[in-house]
Amino acid sequence: MNLLKLRQEILNIDREIILLLKKRFYIIKKISNEKKKLNLKIQNLNYENFLLEKYTNKIKNQYLKSFIKNIFTQIFSSSRDYQKVESSSEEK
Repeated sequence: MNLLKLRQEILNIDREIILLLKKRFYIIKKISNEKKKLNLKIQNLNYENFLLEKYTNKIKNQYLKSFIKNIFTQIFSSSRDYQKVESSSEEK
């Protein structure tokens, strides 16, 4: 496979990731609303750690495992930030 074809594959994957992230943040907004109703904190470290373990427990390659953990840690952080923004925008 040549470089252009490989790059095109990456572009296609990135488009899919973007669509999935948009869906994820749509659901995050709903979660934020439910947490607010239940008077729950935005961050739940136990649940985040559970997910990180679940997502990476079968990955043998330690470098890949670390990269995926880093990516999901950033996704979790961005999700918390989004919930904060959503929460504060509803108060206005």
